[in-house]
Amino acid sequence: MRSQLRMLLLPSLLATLGACATPTPIPVTEGAPVDPCKVFARISFDRLSDTVVTIEQVKAYDAARDSLCGVGK
Repeated sequence: MRSQLRMLLLPSLLATLGACATPTPIPVTEGAPVDPCKVFARISFDRLSDTVVTIEQVKAYDAARDSLCGVGK
């Protein structure tokens, strides 16, 4: 009985979750174009308090940013 009830409720649950996932519009601003290299600045980590995973993610982010913007920009 429970599995039948789950099968009946699943479509309505999925429809409800889909309704919550409406995209948020991004406001368009007029004027000078934004330089993404200034918006997405390099980030740093703390070798003593950050985890190995966090340090790897920061290094990967900075490497990707540097490949697009150049090192030191």
